[in-house]
This record gives sequence, structure tokens and C-alpha cells, in this order.
Amino acid sequence: MDALAYAFKLLGYRPRSSRELQLRLKAKGYEAEDIEKAMARLLELGYIDDHTLAVSLADQASRLKTLGRMGARRFLGIRGIGRDHVEEALSDYDELEAAGRLVMRKLPTLFGLDRRAAMGRISGYLGRRGFSHQTIRTWLNRLTQTEGSDEWEA
Repeated sequence: MDALAYAFKLLGYRPRSSRELQLRLKAKGYEAEDIEKAMARLLELGYIDDHTLAVSLADQASRLKTLGRMGARRFLGIRGIGRDHVEEALSDYDELEAAGRLVMRKLPTLFGLDRRAAMGRISGYLGRRGFSHQTIRTWLNRLTQTEGSDEWEA
């Protein structure tokens, strides 16, 4: 199987960045010249578009994975998207809204905990998903402004 055919096979599974395809072709043992020719042909035919892929992955990071901006950056980087495309795709990323969806999903699981423990869990949860300290602080402030007792109310 030549490099172009293998690249088409890989693209048949899911869209891939140019970097990701180059690495896969190299790992499969294809020569640099064959990889270069295959990549040029794929670009010419429009099968590789890192910008479009970056926008699609940024949307997936927000809607499906519900990641913060740092988490989304990491997600796109793992997929081989270049820094310029990552920053452009995340330019209008609404981290506060994504964090809000996660907080609302997490609240029912915190029933019965005291406020301090609940806030610690929310903070850790958002932090592990790549949300900024500012976003976490904003949501914790919003939650502490709600009326209620010391026992967390979901």
C-alpha cells in the first residue's frame, strides 16, 4: 500500500491534521519523499484542512467534552493542530458558559455536603477539565452568593 492510499485509509476513520497524518505515515515506515508527495496531493484535493479541523475540534471540546480553554488547547494540540490554528479556533471560546454547564451537572451530586467541601469538589473538577482560575473563582463566587444553610443544597 502506498503512502497516499494509507493516508486515505486513515482519513476514512476520522479527520486528521496534517501533522497527525505525517507522524502516522512516518511510523508506518514510509520514506520522507513519499510522505511529502502524499501530503501535497491530499492538500491539493482538500482532504486536509487544519483550520476547519481546529474549529470543529474546538466546538467538540466545548459542547461534548466541556473543557476549559486550557483543556481545549491541550485537546487540539494532541490532535496535531498548530498553535496559530488553535488560538484562532479558540478566539471566541466561551469558557464561563462551558463551566456553568459543568457546575449545573455537578451540583446534584453534592447534596448533603457542607458548603466548603462542595466548593472544593467543584473547584477541583473544573481545574482538572482545564478551566482558568478566574473562571473557577467566578463560579465559586456565584454559588456562594446564593442563599442557604451551611449544608449544600442542590
